[in-house]
Amino acid sequence: MLKVHDLSFGIQQKKLLGHTSFQWNGPAFHAIIGPNGAGKSTLLKLCSGLIAPTTGEIFLENKPLSQFSPAQLARQRAMLTQQQDSPFQFSVRDIVLMGRIPHFQRRPQSGDHRVVDAMLAHFGLTEWQHRPVQTLSGGERQRVHLARVVAQLITPEQARPFDQKILFLDEPSTWLDVAQQHRFMQQIQELIQQGLTVVAVLHELDLAARYADQLHLMSRGKIVASGTPEQLLRPEILSHAYQMPLTVCRDASGCPHVLPATLAHSA
Repeated sequence: MLKVHDLSFGIQQKKLLGHTSFQWNGPAFHAIIGPNGAGKSTLLKLCSGLIAPTTGEIFLENKPLSQFSPAQLARQRAMLTQQQDSPFQFSVRDIVLMGRIPHFQRRPQSGDHRVVDAMLAHFGLTEWQHRPVQTLSGGERQRVHLARVVAQLITPEQARPFDQKILFLDEPSTWLDVAQQHRFMQQIQELIQQGLTVVAVLHELDLAARYADQLHLMSRGKIVASGTPEQLLRPEILSHAYQMPLTVCRDASGCPHVLPATLAHSA
């Protein structure tokens, strides 16, 4: 469970995030949507503990984030940021193994290597494990770093290895082609079924509609609406937030698709 009370954040008297409070339960997929500059990435960094709020408190499983040690927090939550480049020639396996650093002291143990093997297999990376990560495409590197942050959260001795763990993803579908995006989201859903809570900033509203359990719409530094995709993906709500006329169509399965109103009218 992630609970936020009276959270705000500003830099040099410029307010980037207004006073906000909410509680998000898991395991579930929470997608943060909204226009550029709405404060989505800032909210993600605050909730993950990467930056400290100006006011307010953040609770993870009823414990204030400020009371976690760095090692405790690293085992409880992980974050995949937008920039993942490395200047060093690490192999794919080395990168994924880095996710286990919070779990060992001097060197990885056999259990850590088993977790790495499982993550390489889960994300289809086993055959690339000895390749330098710089030789991979942007989408392939994104999968490697997703495997790393998921490996960071696993507690192998638990029946549900992701219970009470939370994964933050900042625009994770960047660099992924259409097929990779849907495969990525399906893999995330498999992890949620094992107890993981996922909070992701998404610009692709169609992906959010198809895969998220809850949507949280941000505008001008605040969450202005929350609900299921069915409740939130409505023309009147989206058009106001994105400051352009939008319409919502549905495919054969009933899943919503968001389009500019002029494009939908032409079609």
